[in-house]
Amino acid sequence: MNNANMVNNNFGFVNFGGQNGTFINVNNPNTGTINGVKTNQLLGVNDHNIAVGFYVDTAGATHGYTYDIATKTFSANIDDPNGVGATTAAAINDRDQIVGFYTDGNGVTHGFFENGGVFKTIDAANATATSLLGLNNFGEAVGFDIDAAGRCTALSAT
Repeated sequence: MNNANMVNNNFGFVNFGGQNGTFINVNNPNTGTINGVKTNQLLGVNDHNIAVGFYVDTAGATHGYTYDIATKTFSANIDDPNGVGATTAAAINDRDQIVGFYTDGNGVTHGFFENGGVFKTIDAANATATSLLGLNNFGEAVGFDIDAAGRCTALSAT
């Protein structure tokens, strides 16, 4: 149901079989309920049927994760290096490299690139916020940044 007042649960899903397929809800088991609402989203998938997304826990922290569609299993959390708990995994390529963004303890948003468990912060030059939202198989990411004047600019990074 859409109440248009932000009190709706939202879940990730997988669609098997295309346009007339079956939708399967995907809910990370660590997803919490805050004010009666659960938030869990899948945002990207690669050709190996590994999806990425995030969930919100009972304390209100967001955590990135991967979901293996074939085995229906969840990875450990993908979290920012400082453990603030404000991480969103947004895209995954066929090399299982992941990009997304996190917010640090000072409220600054940073892009990230994760490869084989190594988490690297990506900040655009002169930006006050960076978010990475897409990733191709060459390791090239796209997203946006915001500068000190509040201007938003499309971004690509390697």
